Amino acid sequence: MGCEPEATQAGVRIRMSTDPGLEDAQLMDGSIILQILTNLLLNAIAVSPPRGTVFLDVTADLSGQLVFGVTD
Repeated sequence: MGCEPEATQAGVRIRMSTDPGLEDAQLMDGSIILQILTNLLLNAIAVSPPRGTVFLDVTADLSGQLVFGVTD
């Protein structure tokens, strides 16, 4: 993960949970999604206390659309 160095420096852990059925999912405009997720993760790391945990969850909704969640 590209945000791991920032998380380590801040003393924050990143935990990722992915729906097993999404391992082969293809993203259109993946670079844009990656930039958005990076920004969300960096913001979550910045406001998390030391020894805190930031969670990234990737699931699919009922229509098959990917749903990303970032929780700090």
